[in-house]
Amino acid sequence: MTQPDEIISLLAPLRAVQRLLDRFGDRGIIIGGVAASLLGRPRLTADVDAVLLLSVDELPRLIEAANEEGLVPRIADAADFARRNRVLLLRHATSGIDVDISLGMLPFEVEAVERGLSYQVGPLALRLPSPEDLVILKAVAHRPKDIEDIRAIVEMHTGLDWNRIETWVRQFAEVLEAPEIWEDTKGEIDIFVAGVGSGGTLQGIGKFLKEKRPGVKIVAVEPRNSAALLGREPGLHQIQGIGDGFIPDVLDVNLVDMVFTVSDEEAIETTRRLSHEEGLLVGTSSGANVFAALHMDNGRNRIVTILPDRAERYFSTALFEQAPCAG
Repeated sequence: MTQPDEIISLLAPLRAVQRLLDRFGDRGIIIGGVAASLLGRPRLTADVDAVLLLSVDELPRLIEAANEEGLVPRIADAADFARRNRVLLLRHATSGIDVDISLGMLPFEVEAVERGLSYQVGPLALRLPSPEDLVILKAVAHRPKDIEDIRAIVEMHTGLDWNRIETWVRQFAEVLEAPEIWEDTKGEIDIFVAGVGSGGTLQGIGKFLKEKRPGVKIVAVEPRNSAALLGREPGLHQIQGIGDGFIPDVLDVNLVDMVFTVSDEEAIETTRRLSHEEGLLVGTSSGANVFAALHMDNGRNRIVTILPDRAERYFSTALFEQAPCAG
């Protein structure tokens, strides 16, 4: 495998992280932007992420081993934080590059590590997830950059095991999002609104809510210029993260009660309003979701939607162009 220019600056911390993982046998893989750059299309990434199958009881051993590899805690209470959140926050002392080590325990994480393969990258042998498992991780994270990574991985790898991808994305969506929504609303939810990106959020939460409350309405949000659920041809739009021009295989369209389309202008204006009026710095797919939710509100029903992205990812887009002055 070639050595992308985009990760040359990360070679030293990558070497340190891989040595750390090697100390624990075949129990870890490197994920995140590094894996996306090597298995998909090279892109800039500022840090190194890894999953290590380790219990919190082994944290002292991990921290000691990390220090010996030049990886030091980057917050004062790193051990306590890791016990609570199962992520050890480190920094490569020489380069200053941040390193996050997730302590894996979920069945998928165990499978992903077991299925991991060694890739030769220049002088380094790095253990990475399979392309399918990286797609699953990216689909669950579901940020706009993750959707771009998924596209690149799919382009680079034919014959992906889509059944595995669909199965795990569905399960993750249900486990991570749906129960919390149900508990927070005490089951009093009439409409759930979400954009169609990878399809995992809409599928997982929609299925869960339908099983709990069959009368709940599931509303899919798509760009007006690229509404695949309505059978329209793919078109250009400025709502990053949704509207890829096709119906995701993971999505059961029978769950969807209504498709609500949003224009670029409506999504951008609502996103700006969320910032100015609510102090929420989010991206345009969040604005699209909120625009749709507001228009579903009749003053009596309870509506839930998702704000899946953050504004700092869109500094170079139309979201931050000078808005026209009134009058």
